[in-house]
Amino acid sequence: MNKTMRFKLFSVLVILMLSLCLLLVGCNDDPDDPVDPDDPGTEIDWDSKTIDHVEVDSVSFGEEYDIDDFKLEDLKMHVYYTDGMDRLVPCTRDMFDDGDYDKLANPGTKKVIIYFGDEEFEAKIYIVDYALYDEDLNRKKEYDAVIKAIRKDNKLEFILESENNFAGVQAKYVFDKDKFNMTNFKVSDTADSYGNFEVKDGELYISFMSAKNLKGEVVLFSCDISGDFRHSGLTIDENYANRAYGIGEESTERLFKILYHVSKK
Repeated sequence: MNKTMRFKLFSVLVILMLSLCLLLVGCNDDPDDPVDPDDPGTEIDWDSKTIDHVEVDSVSFGEEYDIDDFKLEDLKMHVYYTDGMDRLVPCTRDMFDDGDYDKLANPGTKKVIIYFGDEEFEAKIYIVDYALYDEDLNRKKEYDAVIKAIRKDNKLEFILESENNFAGVQAKYVFDKDKFNMTNFKVSDTADSYGNFEVKDGELYISFMSAKNLKGEVVLFSCDISGDFRHSGLTIDENYANRAYGIGEESTERLFKILYHVSKK
């Protein structure tokens, strides 16, 4: 191998080594331990920094939390340092006294004191039980039936509640496709029915027809879900020609007035 070839090979090896070093430095994606901008090869030593001031994080404390999903670390304190840096610090059990901590076991708007270092901060925490919003939806009997979308783990069930004989529905839902998706639709065996489902570009089209009259509470169909269901924006498209039909009191087919409900739980 001549000198020119050896030099080219050495240059390539140097470039590869530098690229590998840069890649390793950039691999630290832990928000609690970011790299020091003044020394990219080391993590920031937050304990060595001087705190300028601390605030309650308005974003995390402004959220509503379902009682079944709520975790203390969902709440954040915003810490600002004298060198201009800042970070969000998750709340921990030791930041609450026993009385305030016990409040968080039940739904409601909770006024609490948060202890951070030598300081105390007043805050409100909003805890709800979304399951309560999914019951008795048609108590005024304004609708012929209710179709509600209820999340169960990683599945979404579309459930009929009707005191009338239900026969079928054609409808369109919309959602944020960047946050959420639905796949693997399956008609319930209980419903003994036919269904056609299409998901595209943040839209769900459903066409469902029962092979028998359905009445009471019945799971019509279900699907697998992924992403952030609670912030998906899934809702019925009111501008679409949604149609539902069933058998009326005189045993004739007629259009049903349907309440389409999507749970927040």
